[in-house]
Amino acid sequence: MRKCSGLQVLFCLLGLGLLHLWQSGFQLSPAAWQGHPESGPQEVTAVLEATEAVAEESPESGNLTVDQWGSALSEDAEDGELLNSTASTASTALEQADASEALTWFLREEASDPPGFSEFRDRLLSVQKRGHSNPESVKWVVFTASIGLGNWMAGLSSALLVAGLTGRAFAWIPASMRDVCTWMDSPLCDWARHPVHVIEEAEKALEAIAANPKAKPRSKSVEVLAIDWKGCKYEKLRCMPITQKPILLLLSGVWVGNVLLENLDFLPILQQAFQRQLAAHGAPHGGQDRVILDTYGPLVRWIFPPAAAVRKETEGYVQRYLRSGNVSICVQGRWGNSREFRDAKKCIDQMMAAPWWPKGKTVMHVASMKQSFRRKVKEAYEPQGVLVTWPSWDTHVKGQRDDVVGYKDMLLLGSCNITVVPTGGSTFSYAATAMYHRVSLRDAGGAKRNCGELQRWPYERLFPEPRQQLDLDRKCRKRSKAHPRGQLQCPDGGSKFLFLVVVVEPSATQRNSEG
Repeated sequence: MRKCSGLQVLFCLLGLGLLHLWQSGFQLSPAAWQGHPESGPQEVTAVLEATEAVAEESPESGNLTVDQWGSALSEDAEDGELLNSTASTASTALEQADASEALTWFLREEASDPPGFSEFRDRLLSVQKRGHSNPESVKWVVFTASIGLGNWMAGLSSALLVAGLTGRAFAWIPASMRDVCTWMDSPLCDWARHPVHVIEEAEKALEAIAANPKAKPRSKSVEVLAIDWKGCKYEKLRCMPITQKPILLLLSGVWVGNVLLENLDFLPILQQAFQRQLAAHGAPHGGQDRVILDTYGPLVRWIFPPAAAVRKETEGYVQRYLRSGNVSICVQGRWGNSREFRDAKKCIDQMMAAPWWPKGKTVMHVASMKQSFRRKVKEAYEPQGVLVTWPSWDTHVKGQRDDVVGYKDMLLLGSCNITVVPTGGSTFSYAATAMYHRVSLRDAGGAKRNCGELQRWPYERLFPEPRQQLDLDRKCRKRSKAHPRGQLQCPDGGSKFLFLVVVVEPSATQRNSEG
């Protein structure tokens, strides 16, 4: 348990999450796949030599190069029958290659924002500019939390989304994340602790809560909304405008996208900003009339990008290791225990044995706090010719890191073609795979999840949104006899229709998968 002091005692209580599944997806792009960060204890020089050796080999996709075509045609021209046979064989090979690429379209996905996201972002930035010029001219959402890196990203993204949906400006109090601007190149750096008087009002409310946590906040200017996985505080998000007070202080370490969708005033804004058409090969029925919402990816790409020095270091690792092969796998050991290794190995073995698995060199990046987990993966797959790697700095990691080391590990975890995540509720890995838009196999190795059949999986399972992280408890669903089931009585006396939400009870390991 992380030690806390002062106001951070309040924030630390928000760090646990019970995970509720809400999945959506992303638009498809036909561009070629790009590998990303990974490294290991091997010497860089040795890997570079191996990379050069691979570069000299001919492609193993089944396609002939231009020179190979010319050679084949000149040699066969002397025998017309042989030429016809060769052309037929080459045509068959090309057809097989095309069929293979169609089966593995998910390996070549690229990150791209929904068409309406730029307008949503510009509107929010316009409010930010107005608020910084004249803080009294707008209302505010202020966010703070003192929790793990993954949960902090989920909570802050939720708060920023609330600001955009309510037309408020956004500010945040760094709390435990005081040095993020040394390793991120983010617009957040201009919004921290500013404007001063707004932050002062928010901090007064925090001090009152810290002095008497059970007392109801009585500030006339600040509405405090503390959202954790327990309780029913998140219900206010289903009402518009949530509050009329000038400042909405949001204390949270959870993703609340699904709840925001249930607010009928927010729904059309979310659809306009984050909706995209699903391309045919990512839809079970040809993609007709098939749309999805892609929220988390655009947000994390916008507000959590790496600083130049961090980008250079991680991309250097990606080039040297992950892109040295034909396909890359990132495997996470969130806790590094035997259950995670067993489930990850089951999934990886199923993929590598599948007929669609790319031929040639496989590179495997291991992301775990535990050296024992990294060693097990290395011992299992290096004898099979797999390059198993991790960054040199992880050799010294003994526990959860919420600093630049943890951030670099996060970037690398989302940089493979496929990320295998046995502990499916890990918020740390959600930010990574959403940022780079990579296949993310949640609860890998579990029942009814044969990783050898990814080409049959629905798009939302390959590219999932964060799980809800809220305990949608029946106590929060109770309605009085005066109000029909499915309606929420909002503070202003109105009511909102609630969409059906399927509650998925997570396992014990998922309940403890924060950060």
